[in-house]
Amino acid sequence: MKAAGEILPELLRKGPQKQVPAEDLVREAWEHLVGRQVAARTQAFRLYRDILTVHVPDKVWKRQLFRLERQLLARINHFLGRNVVASIDFRVDEKLISPVAPQAEPERQGNLFVPFATPRKGPGHASTVQVDPDVARAAESIADPELRELFLRTSRRMMK
Repeated sequence: MKAAGEILPELLRKGPQKQVPAEDLVREAWEHLVGRQVAARTQAFRLYRDILTVHVPDKVWKRQLFRLERQLLARINHFLGRNVVASIDFRVDEKLISPVAPQAEPERQGNLFVPFATPRKGPGHASTVQVDPDVARAAESIADPELRELFLRTSRRMMK
């Protein structure tokens, strides 16, 4: 069975001739594209030409998401079915306050980011996968504890 994120681009290409603007598609699918935790703290604001403007709560989020820009671009353009977004402009919007971490809920599989769930024990789970020493050093430079944990969990997932 295919996920909605895989089917939607196909339907949009095959569907009616009325084309939905890419900006609207990205906004509507933002949570699917970046994961629930990141979507709760960011906002896909607008797409002008080939630059997507994303509002973030502070400089820490801006810096960390900038480091993930290539992954985000690949995911967004894959979702759209064509290369529409060439770069992402992360802008600090103080109205987006980085809230206390909400109660974690399971994320859909295939999301770019991993939720802040309580680690499960056992082989192959994130808590048992060791991170590379370089990744651990990079994580130490992240001031925001939630973002640091998100970075570590994502890197563990990529190492599997």
